[in-house]
Amino acid sequence: MAKNKIKNDNYNYQLKCFEQLNNRWNFLDKIRIQIANNFDKYLLTFSTGSLYLSILFTNNLRLTNSLSHKQLLGAGWLLLLISIFFALLSIYFSVFAYKTQMNITKKQIDNIGQADKFCEPMNCWNIIIYIFQAFSVITFFSGITLLSVFYYLNI
Repeated sequence: MAKNKIKNDNYNYQLKCFEQLNNRWNFLDKIRIQIANNFDKYLLTFSTGSLYLSILFTNNLRLTNSLSHKQLLGAGWLLLLISIFFALLSIYFSVFAYKTQMNITKKQIDNIGQADKFCEPMNCWNIIIYIFQAFSVITFFSGITLLSVFYYLNI
């Protein structure tokens, strides 16, 4: 009898730990999804804001003195435009990734209990989105760096 009580207490403890870990997992997964959804929006906002501010600042700078190293300015603007383009592509293709993931999940739900049919197919749209995000981040930081060098040389 005492052995069963110890077993039940151990089982209840493990169940409680599992529930706590599962709740933590769900919380972290929800935060991860929110960050992933907002990443492209933030990057797009930073890129367009940087482009706008650099154009505004350059127009004010042009009134006070002649500009040198204009190729840095042009390259910086071009890289920011490319960053905006890739961020928009990432947002656009996210729709396909969500749709594909919903189809994968539906198939998994339909195949619950059939171990031979239950598999974890890969969502190839995620790879495309990661590539677009990487290009967007790289071109954003490169554009900001070139603009910073340009302004440093002209101030």
